[in-house]
Amino acid sequence: MEGEGVGAHRHMTLKRGGDITDRIVDIDAAKRRLTYQRTRSPFPVSSYRGTVEVFESFDSLAVVAWTVDFESDPKDSATVAETLRAGIGAGVDGMERDLLSL
Repeated sequence: MEGEGVGAHRHMTLKRGGDITDRIVDIDAAKRRLTYQRTRSPFPVSSYRGTVEVFESFDSLAVVAWTVDFESDPKDSATVAETLRAGIGAGVDGMERDLLSL
């Protein structure tokens, strides 16, 4: 992380190679929502905006909704979407492991 709150940048290096930089564009603590803009990515996208929201579930646990809006060349869209599905799944699994270890 570089900075704090809105405007902060988070940097990640992928195991398969490539670097990612996200800029935090909105944090709404009351709605438990974080929105970020991907400014550096190894993926063939021309724009990328993600939102992570946490909702209370019926069993008093949590439901995480992670959505991504991206633009890419139509020939790349299916591959990018599948890569994002896998990455988001791994990210949610990682958050769950981290939270269970607290």
